[in-house]
Amino acid sequence: GIDCYGIHSLKIQNIPVREVFFVKITKENNQFYFQATNKNFLIEFKAKSISLVDPNVYINGPDDYFF
Repeated sequence: GIDCYGIHSLKIQNIPVREVFFVKITKENNQFYFQATNKNFLIEFKAKSISLVDPNVYINGPDDYFF
């Protein structure tokens, strides 16, 4: 997970449901730029700070795909 402070310029296109995506975090002009994308969706925002918090990786088991 992530913990963010001072979020602005939030943009969300197509909220994902159980999809693999790529996360990119960069620092520009003394602020952080977060972007999560795949071919179907986009989530991006700018923040004063971004911290990774536990757990930051989730592993799906075979029973997680019951829908």
